[in-house]
Amino acid sequence: MKMIKNKSKVLLSTVLILTMVMSLMIGCTSKPTNSEPTVSKGAEEIEPKTKTIIDSVGREVEIPTKIEKVVTVGPVGVLNCFVFTMGEGNTIANGLPPRFAKSKNWKYHSIFNPAIATNPVVEDGNAVSMETLIEINPDIVLTMDEKTADDIWNKGMNAIVLNWKNPEDVKEAVNLLGQIYNKPERAEEYSKYFDRTLAKVKDTASKISEEKRVRVLNTSLGSLSQPHVIAEWWIEEAGGISVTGGIERKQRLEFSLEQLLEWNPEVMIVSSQDDKELAYSDERFKDLEAVKNKRIYVTPSFGHVWANRTMEQPLTVLWAAKLFYPEEFKDINMNEELKLFSEKFFSYKLSDEESKEILGDMN
Repeated sequence: MKMIKNKSKVLLSTVLILTMVMSLMIGCTSKPTNSEPTVSKGAEEIEPKTKTIIDSVGREVEIPTKIEKVVTVGPVGVLNCFVFTMGEGNTIANGLPPRFAKSKNWKYHSIFNPAIATNPVVEDGNAVSMETLIEINPDIVLTMDEKTADDIWNKGMNAIVLNWKNPEDVKEAVNLLGQIYNKPERAEEYSKYFDRTLAKVKDTASKISEEKRVRVLNTSLGSLSQPHVIAEWWIEEAGGISVTGGIERKQRLEFSLEQLLEWNPEVMIVSSQDDKELAYSDERFKDLEAVKNKRIYVTPSFGHVWANRTMEQPLTVLWAAKLFYPEEFKDINMNEELKLFSEKFFSYKLSDEESKEILGDMN
């Protein structure tokens, strides 16, 4: 019996030793998921130089772990704001294209990062200058067009498609930027703000009866068009009824004067002060409910035009709800909401004067 016990102990010891040896061998041969291994040096770890992310259209892109220089092409106004949201506006290495630089709508881009005013311009019209891009030599290029991304990729540069189909997908775009800039907590903070703001508006708007809901048109009145399909979403989220709802189109919608008069909106959101003046001065529009009741409002523009696709969408919904139903949303202070948003997500402290200038009709 004693010999059997001793043999059992020897066998157990042998098994334990073999297990430890196998564990060490597995540890030595396994690889981390990053493109380059993390190297241990004493108690320190050297961060890998690259990592792989998956962009909005499913493309795998290997990028530097630390992003120091980014170029935005295409809808620069939208893309820059995503970078600003990460608190990384100083990494933007290109200037605004001429079509943006000439408009006061984009002045805050150069306030958030003054270098944008003098940075090289990489596109004129819809043409991207590959030569300028190569000279800048960015860590990544952000675009919303897959073909553009492929063209840039073929020139040996990292191109990331940042896009979304549905309005709430904006949170996924912010999450992607959180991965790129190693700031997932900041992205999560935005998602929580987005959901919390929309829930607050919905709670009040859901109590407004159908008979009291206002008919709304978002329009560039001078051209009798609606600039962006996303208007259907924010009008409805704010409790309004979009008179263009249900009309099939991709983005821009054109309509006739006869159609406008038939819709007869009670509220009109217009693209500019010129449009607002046109609404009140042009005899063609005098019978519209919105004109007769002085309910023509100019859409605000801060990082981007609020009526279009932008990461400022929660502010758009708040603003619209207060315009549509001033009594029901009287507790919302848009001046304070805007200043809080700016400081939290654009890292910029707005003055009262700046906030009022942005909000325009809602002073």
